Parts: sequence; structure tokens; C-alpha cells
Amino acid sequence: MLVTECVMRTQADNQPDANVFEMLSKGLAALEAAKGADGAYGEAVGVRLMLAELMGFGLPYAEASVEGAPVSVSPEDGIPRNGNAPGIRMSGGAYAMIHAHGLRLEHRIVATEALRAEIESFITLYFSHHLDRRIVSRSFDVLR
Repeated sequence: MLVTECVMRTQADNQPDANVFEMLSKGLAALEAAKGADGAYGEAVGVRLMLAELMGFGLPYAEASVEGAPVSVSPEDGIPRNGNAPGIRMSGGAYAMIHAHGLRLEHRIVATEALRAEIESFITLYFSHHLDRRIVSRSFDVLR
């Protein structure tokens, strides 16, 4: 529900996009093949990050490891900075999970309810900033 709702809220009606359709098809297949709730949630995060990339505001991912310190991600360029910088703040654990999915790495972080809430908040703020309208996921509240 998180993935399809995000696509529905970000794409124009009656404006087909073959790249978005292909990404959604592959993403839904990956969700179905995911193991456990953490795997499925991780895939849902990854698909939405790919959607941001297709829409032109993907996050830049460095190959460097991400430390556990809090970060602040600039909504302008998506670059994480130390937690005191202006931007969208989140824990190091939440950013590490986003970072792992952006690099298509297997994540080893248990997606606790608190981490999921942070990630959903980030996705809402990041998409809303780039689309100049509030993109909130009502599906997350239903799944909690």
C-alpha cells in the first residue's frame, strides 16, 4: 500500500510513464518475494527512493559507511550533514536504513516502529519539498 499510494499521489492522472510503470512492476514483485515484515518494509522504502530518482530528486549515495550519529539531510540536494545543520533531521539508524536501500545493499537494521516513523516522516517531507505539495502516506498509519 505504501508503494502504490506514493505512486498515485506523485503522478499526474492520465499521463502514462513507462519508466514509472516498470519500476512499480519490479518493485511489487520484489515486495512479494521479500522475506518477513522487515524485508517487505525495506523493499517499500527502496521502491519509493527509486521513484524519487525517476522524478529527478533522488538522493545521492556515497559508498562510505554511515556512522550512527544523527544526520540532517538537505531537502535541496539530499546530502546528509551533521545533525546540527539545517535540513530534515533523523537518527543515524534511520538514515543508515535509507542509505542501505539507496545503494541496494542488504540492510541489517531491524525496522522498529520508531525507525519506520522517522523514515516515513523523511519521505513525506522530502517528496513534499520537491513536489510543492504535501505528500503524506495514509497507508503507514493504517499499517501501524
